[in-house]
Amino acid sequence: MDFLEINQSNPHFKELLDTLENTHYSAETAIVPEAFKAHFENNVRPSVVKEMLEEKQLLEKLGARQEKIYKVYTQLPENLPERVKTLTEELTKSYDSRYDKLKAIESYLKSYKYTKTPSDAPKDQDFVDYFLFDKKEGYCTYFATSMAVMARTIGIPTRYVEGFLANEQDNGNRGEFIVRADKAHAWVEAYFDGIGWVNFEPSAGYEIQNYSSWKSLKSNNMEEVAAVTMPSIPEEQPQVEAIDNEMETLAEMKKVQKYREILMSLVMAGTAILVGIIIFQILRYQIKYKKAELDQKYRIQFKEIIYLLGKMNFRLQENETLLQFQERALKQSEKEGEMIKHIVSAYSKARYSAYQISQEQNQEMQRMNQELWHFAKEEFGKVKSAWWKITYKIWGYKEF
Repeated sequence: MDFLEINQSNPHFKELLDTLENTHYSAETAIVPEAFKAHFENNVRPSVVKEMLEEKQLLEKLGARQEKIYKVYTQLPENLPERVKTLTEELTKSYDSRYDKLKAIESYLKSYKYTKTPSDAPKDQDFVDYFLFDKKEGYCTYFATSMAVMARTIGIPTRYVEGFLANEQDNGNRGEFIVRADKAHAWVEAYFDGIGWVNFEPSAGYEIQNYSSWKSLKSNNMEEVAAVTMPSIPEEQPQVEAIDNEMETLAEMKKVQKYREILMSLVMAGTAILVGIIIFQILRYQIKYKKAELDQKYRIQFKEIIYLLGKMNFRLQENETLLQFQERALKQSEKEGEMIKHIVSAYSKARYSAYQISQEQNQEMQRMNQELWHFAKEEFGKVKSAWWKITYKIWGYKEF
């Protein structure tokens, strides 16, 4: 497994974080293609880099992502005691940069006691408040949660992370690590503008192991003309008047009939245009797929699968990773969950590999796509599944 290890003690790393602090994505921000390509050379496939550079409104999307991160990852409980914020401000007031403030919080928490058997916080007291001011001991969950909340009180986006410490290498298998159940751990990630998420280790007795693995969806109230009959002619009314009335009624009926014909023509023309647009979009989709490179064809097939799963009530949620989506599907339904697990596993291995997508991998994705459509036909009916396929080729694929 390939991974990048960040040396946080390197002064150049800290300088980079400080330089990019308060970075905002705007139209004035320029992306230099040559530097962009050089940065990802040998780590990301050229086709993926090309796709990123050609992405429309890339800066706007990055800016929207940054705005959302600040909105979501700075949220705090409404009943959080004020003294948590006061403590954080006191610890960080002497520091200017975000990195230094976070290191100050991290260093302060390391002075607390680590224990695997802490007492639970009282039901009427906030968990973080209890840990910081009363108990002052706990395991990694206590430390990580506290640092995440403390940083948020001064406006720094953070997220609580759980995983495993993989630090025991299996010498019998080069490049492989033994991950044991007792190595479960929790830590904190803080967001840095222009960089992304950076790990911090606040737990007492732990040194930071900061690395990132390459792993990596009406009705009109019309006059009833058709029911009009010839008016009855009163006996006292002259015959010529009756004939005049009849002619007027016929003329009115002809006028309405003309309007009906015009309306019918418009409906037919509109239907023809709609059918034409549908055919055009379907052909456009097929041509796009036919001309696409193997790598793009693989992604198109996977996007179609994600779209279909959404129609089957297994929609990939916003900001949800494929692994989180897979785990949620397994909890929701064992049968469909296993199928989704197989699809996600195949895609992740192929898509985030250092090698180009092979013809065999593309054929496997096509087969899984066809099997899923067959399953949808059996479970939801031929008409509904056919409608899903048509609507996807018209506009569905643009959503992903």
